[in-house]
Amino acid sequence: MDGHQIVKEAIYLEEKELLKLILEKTVATEKNVKELTTRLGGLDKRFDGLEGRIDGLEKRFQRVENDVNKLKEEQGMIKQAVMETNKNVKQLMEDQKSTYEILSEHDVAIRAIRRRIQKLEA
Repeated sequence: MDGHQIVKEAIYLEEKELLKLILEKTVATEKNVKELTTRLGGLDKRFDGLEGRIDGLEKRFQRVENDVNKLKEEQGMIKQAVMETNKNVKQLMEDQKSTYEILSEHDVAIRAIRRRIQKLEA
């Protein structure tokens, strides 16, 4: 074997080792890509699950918001009813005062008539 032949063999071995190394790296890269693809698929599923949960929360929030609006309306109606009731109670109290005054005047008049009758009978 001459020197030229030895150099050719050395280059051939280096190329063979280089190709082997490239093949190993390519296989490792493919494996990593598959793992990443699998992980991305898992993330997609988790993301879909989160979207579903967020949709559910939005619906629940909308229901709560509707309930709050209904409660506000009902509170307004209750407040109105309380104000009307208070107004009616005040009017009844005034009417009762007037009735009491009328009855008191009649009571005074009745007592005066009784005294007159007693004087006439005496």
